[in-house]
Amino acid sequence: MVKDHLIGKELKMEAKKRFKLYKSGKLWCVSAMTFAAVAMGTAFNTTNAHADSNVDNASAAVQTQTVNTKSATTKFNAAVDAQAQSSSAAVNNEVPVDTTTANNVYANDGHLDSYSVSQNDQGQTQLHVAGWQATGQSNNERYRWIVVYDQTAHNEVTRQKAEPQTRPDVQRAYPNTANSLNSGYDLSITIPTNVLSHTLNIVSRYSSDPVHGEGQHTDYWSTPITFDDGNHAWMDSLTGKGGEVTVSGWHAANAAAGMKYHYVIAFDQTEGHEIARQLVATSDETRDDVAKAYPQVANADHSGFKASFTLNSQFTNHNIQFISRWTNDPAGNGSHTVDYWFNPIVKQNNGYMDSFNLSKGSLTVAGWHANDASIFEPNHFLIVYDNTAHRQVASAQVDTIASPDVAKVYPDTKTADQARFNYTFDNIHLQANHSYSLVSRYSDSTTGNGGAGSYTDYWYPAVTLDQSAYNIDTWKPGNNSMQITGWVANDQAEDYKYGYVILLDDQGELGRQRINFTERDDVASVYPGIYESDDSGFNVTIPYSHALSNDDHLQVVLRFTNDPDGNGSQTADIWTGKFATNAGFFDTIDIQDNSFHVSGWHAAANISDKPYAYIIAMDAINHSEIARWNVTDSSRKLRPDVQKANPWIDDSQESGFSLDVNGIKLNSHSGVYFIHRYTDDKNGNGNYVDYNSNVISFVHANMYANAINAFIANNHIGHANIEFRHILNEPGSRSGVLTGPGTDEINYTYGKPVKVIVHETANPNDSIEGEINYESQDYERAFVHAFVDGNRIVEIAPTDRPCWGSGPDGNAVGVQFEQVEVYGRDNFARELVNGAYYAAYNMKKYGMLPTFTGNADGTLLSHHMVSLFLGGTDHVDPDAYWSNRAGSYFGTNYTMSDFFELVKYEYMQL
Repeated sequence: MVKDHLIGKELKMEAKKRFKLYKSGKLWCVSAMTFAAVAMGTAFNTTNAHADSNVDNASAAVQTQTVNTKSATTKFNAAVDAQAQSSSAAVNNEVPVDTTTANNVYANDGHLDSYSVSQNDQGQTQLHVAGWQATGQSNNERYRWIVVYDQTAHNEVTRQKAEPQTRPDVQRAYPNTANSLNSGYDLSITIPTNVLSHTLNIVSRYSSDPVHGEGQHTDYWSTPITFDDGNHAWMDSLTGKGGEVTVSGWHAANAAAGMKYHYVIAFDQTEGHEIARQLVATSDETRDDVAKAYPQVANADHSGFKASFTLNSQFTNHNIQFISRWTNDPAGNGSHTVDYWFNPIVKQNNGYMDSFNLSKGSLTVAGWHANDASIFEPNHFLIVYDNTAHRQVASAQVDTIASPDVAKVYPDTKTADQARFNYTFDNIHLQANHSYSLVSRYSDSTTGNGGAGSYTDYWYPAVTLDQSAYNIDTWKPGNNSMQITGWVANDQAEDYKYGYVILLDDQGELGRQRINFTERDDVASVYPGIYESDDSGFNVTIPYSHALSNDDHLQVVLRFTNDPDGNGSQTADIWTGKFATNAGFFDTIDIQDNSFHVSGWHAAANISDKPYAYIIAMDAINHSEIARWNVTDSSRKLRPDVQKANPWIDDSQESGFSLDVNGIKLNSHSGVYFIHRYTDDKNGNGNYVDYNSNVISFVHANMYANAINAFIANNHIGHANIEFRHILNEPGSRSGVLTGPGTDEINYTYGKPVKVIVHETANPNDSIEGEINYESQDYERAFVHAFVDGNRIVEIAPTDRPCWGSGPDGNAVGVQFEQVEVYGRDNFARELVNGAYYAAYNMKKYGMLPTFTGNADGTLLSHHMVSLFLGGTDHVDPDAYWSNRAGSYFGTNYTMSDFFELVKYEYMQL
C-alpha cells in the first residue's frame, strides 16, 4: 500500500506544475485542492447497452457519493505498485491521441453493459465485465484501467489494464468526445471468491500513469453490482438398471465458488442415515447451459454431476434422498460445505389405462404406470388376470417408453417420463361375461411374471366382456326380398363363430342369411373394447318366405352361434326395435271456420296394388265419417327425408300429400281426426291401408255460467301436482295392481279407459291419508285410482288396469277418483279444481275428448250416472256433497254439467 503522506506529497508536487480539472462521474474536481472518490452511476443493465441507443440511460439518474479524502485514497488506490505492475502487464491499454474530434473536454460518460462470473481451470473466480467510457480527458489521460471496488468492505479489490475496444455506437452518440470510438472495454478479472457476497463497483479509468493507473485520471463508476446468493440445483434424471441407480443434474452456488470437490450422497430418509457417496468426475461437471442461465454464479459452468449407486430392492419401500455437496475436503466432509438436498423419492403409485383393445381379436393394452419403485425394480411386466375365474391368463415382460406428458402431471415422480406401455397379447383367449384386470408390475426379478422377487403392482379398473353394439346402415326393399347392410359386434363372438342376420315380421321369421364379415375400421375406432369390432361389417340379401301384411312390423335379429345353420342351443342375439311397415305423420293440420289445410306423408309396404289415395275427415266422438277427398293425383309428393328415416318401406320417397278444402265447417264438431288411405277402390273403400292423425279438439269452456266456476276463474285458482304413490301391489298382475277378488285377469273393455268417473267418500270426518289407509287395507272390497282434497292429488294405483269402485260395468270403462269431504269455501273450490285437473289429465293421457251428454255416452260420468245408465251399483255420489257445499259456501248449486265446464277448462290448459 502507498502511504497516505506519500499520496498527499505526490498531489502537492503535481499542484506545483499545474492545476488540473478532472472528472469523476459527473463531478468536476480540482486535483490540487482535494481528492474525492466519487461514486457515480446509472441505471444498471446486465445486457449490452449501445451508446447510440441508450444515451439517456447512460447519463440519467446519477448517484454521487463523496468519500473522505484520506480513507478513500488509502483504500481505493491500494497496492498500486505490486498489483498494477503484475496485472495484465502485456496488455496494451493506451488510446491514441484524437486530433480529429472537436473535443468537449468536460465530457465523461459511460455504461457497464454486462457482468458475469465464472471459474478458471485453477478454480479462481473470474469476473467478466464489458462496457464503455468516453471522456474529453482521453488525449491527456491515455491509459485505460478497470478498478474493482468493494463497497461492502470500503476498499479496492483489484485493478487491471483494459485494452481499448472499438465502439462505433458510442462515437455516433458522442461525436464531440475524443476517443469515443475507442471507448469500449471487455475483459476478465481474477477476484477473490469471498467478495461474491459483497456489493462491488466497477470503475472505468483513464489515467496518465501507464504502470500503476494513478497520476492524473478520470473515473466513471458503475452503479453497485451484486451477485446471485442463491443455492441452485436441479435433478435432470434418475434411472435404475440392474440394481444400479444413476442420478444426474447440476448444483451451482457462489457460496461454493473455489471449492474443489463435488460429491453426490445417497441418503436413506426412512432410516435416517447415509447409504453411500460418490465424487463427481471432472468430465461430468461442464454445464454451459447452466452458466448461460446463471451468469452471476461463479461455478455454474462446471456445476454438473453424475453419480451411480448400487441400491438393491431392499430400498424399494424407503424414501431415498440425494444430496449434492461442494467442499474443500477430499473425503467430502469438512467444516464448510455447500449442500443441496433434493426432494426425497416418494414412491407414489399412479397409473391409467388408455385402451383395452379387442377390436382385432387379440388384446392390445396401452397406458402408463409411474412409480419410482421402478428405480429399484427395473423389470416391467404386464399381467392379464381373470377376476371371475381367479387366475392369471397371460403375462409378458414389456419395456416402458417415453412419457413426457405423464412427467408434466407428476413432476415429483422422477421416473414418470419413462412410464408408458403399449403391448399386444396375441393368441389370448378371453371368455365372454368374465371380468378381467390388467396389472402393471415393476419387479427386481426377470423371470416369470416378476412375482418371484420384490415387486410393485398397479391394478387398472376391471373390464367385463359383456358389450355389444350394432347399426343398420341401409335397407333396400326388393321383389319379396330385403337387402340389409350394417355392422354388429358382440363380445360373445369369441365363443360363437357364426354370424347371422334374421328378418322377422309380426307373423314370424321372414328369412335369414349367414354373414361374411368385412372390415370396419370406423367401428373399431368407436368400439375398441368389443371383440373383433374391426371385423363386424355385413351385407346380406334376405328373400321373404311370405309377403308382408298391412300394418306389419319388421324386426332384425343379429345372432352369433356355433351352429352353421344359425340355430343351436346356445346363441347370442341382439334384437333390434320394430320397424313399422305402415308409417306416417300429419305435418300440418290448420282448421279455420270454413276451410282447412292438411299435409304430411304416409309410407306403407304392399301398396303397389292400391293406386288410389284418399283423405277422410272423421268425427272424434262417434268416429263417423264427415267427408272424404280423392287425393290420388296430388299424392306421391317427393319426400327424401321420409325415405331416409324409413328406408325399409318401398317407395317411401314418394309418400308426401297435401290438401286444401274450402266450404266445410269442421270446428263445429267437438273434435276431428283425419285418415290418409291407400286403396284399390276408386271410391276409397275396398282393400286399404290407413294412417290416422291425432285428434284435433274444439273444446270451449263457459266458466261464468256457474258462480263457483266464476270464483275459480276470477281468483286464478290452480291445481296441485299429482303424487304418484302406487301402494296397492299384487305379484303377477300385469300392472302390479289387484283389481278385486278373483279379478286379476280383468282388463278394460276397450283395452284402455274411455271415461272418467267422479266419486266422493261420504265420510264427513276423515282426511285424505285416512281414506288412503282405509282402502289400502280394505282393497278386496273396494278401491279407486286416486284421491283428491283441497291441497293434494294422490294416485294410489296405476290407471292402465281397472279399479274396483263403481260396479263391474263402470270399472270396465273408467279411471275413478274419490273426493274427500272438505270444509270451507276456498278449500271446496280448490278440491273441484284438483278433481277437474285429474279428470282432464287422464282424458288427455288416453286420447279422450271431454264430453258430457247427461247419459252414459259422454267421457265424464259421476258414480250416480253409472248407477242410472250402466248399472251394477246403486250409489248417487257426489250429488248431495256438491249440493251441500255449494249452497253453504256460495248460495248456489253445483252439478256434473258445471263440473264438466271446469274439466274442459283444465283440458284446454294441457
